[in-house]
Formats: sequence, C-alpha cells, structure tokens
Amino acid sequence: CAYTVLGIDDRGMKDLLGFAETAGYTFRLSNDIDLAAAPGFYVPTLKGTFDGAGHVFTGLAITQGAFGESNLGLFGKVAAGATVTGVGVSGGSVSAYMYIGGLVGANAGTISNSYSTASVTGSSSGIGGLAGINTGTINNSYATASVTGGTASSHVGGLVGQSYSGATISNSHATGTVANGNQYTGGLVGYNSGTISSSY
Repeated sequence: CAYTVLGIDDRGMKDLLGFAETAGYTFRLSNDIDLAAAPGFYVPTLKGTFDGAGHVFTGLAITQGAFGESNLGLFGKVAAGATVTGVGVSGGSVSAYMYIGGLVGANAGTISNSYSTASVTGSSSGIGGLAGINTGTINNSYATASVTGGTASSHVGGLVGQSYSGATISNSHATGTVANGNQYTGGLVGYNSGTISSSY
C-alpha cells in the first residue's frame, strides 16, 4: 500500500503513526514539512518505506530527559527491511539519553540519499549526527551539524555514534563538530565494527 503524506495533521505525519509499524507500507512526501507546530514529534518505529522524494523537514525539536530516553530522531527506529530515502532534516535539534540521531535513533534497515543538519546532544552512548546506532545500511547520506556527548558519554560520531558488525556505510560524510567527554569519539563514526567505504 502507498500513501502520500501532505503535512502534519490531515493526511499527514500524525496519521502515519497508525501505520508506520506495519511492514509493506510506503509513505511518500509531497512537499516540505515544518514541524515547528508539533514540538517533540517523531515516528517511534518505521517498518515500511518512507520516501521523502527530496523534500525537507524543518523545525525538528525533540527534548527528552537526560536519563532513560532512547531511540530518538525524526525516526526513532528503522527496522530491518525498512527504508528511509530522499529525506532531509534541516536545522532543529534532538536532545536525549542514548541511541539518538538527527534523522534516525537506531537504524537496522536502510538509509539512503538523506541528510540531517539538526544538532544532536546526548548524555550516554550511541549519539550521531545522522543515526545514533547502525546495524543496517547507510549510503549516499550526510550530516553537518554539531554532535555533543556528556562527560560520561561514549560512541559519539559526526555521522553515526556506533556502527556494528555486519553494518555498512558508503558514499557518506559528516562535517559537523563532534565534542565528547569520555571515549570512542569520531568525526565520522564514534566506534565502528562494520564496513565503511568512500566516506569521510
């Protein structure tokens, strides 16, 4: 099944929440979306395909508690077999505990042709400009905003906080400032056990 996403409310992102956790659905953006009117909005889990069609989200504003809140980004979790493609997040911010990114908190699926310029701040681990943690595939994507960890944080990266064994990152880059108070910090990936190619 395919659905066109028009905005926030009517036939929009809030309606998507009722179907996002069902595999086989495809959601396609028809225009840019400003999330300023919906602070804290995010999609907890995506199991289908989200095609941004080159459109952009602005006004992302996710602020959660310093302890216990995880898997946060425009998409909290992208499940195995799910895809996010052609999506841009311009500006905004995400601040939470762990597994947080400007676009995706925890990626087990595929992220392609997408980017985030949202600043990301976390207090634990798995903190990345695009995705907090990656067990799937990221290609042709980038992040440019600042990524900041706390004094006890680890696995903090400009693109991905931690990329696991079997995961891949290709043709991607990060240019934002990365600041972290503890260990496993990188301009591209904080800690990598997977495969990285043609990326910087």
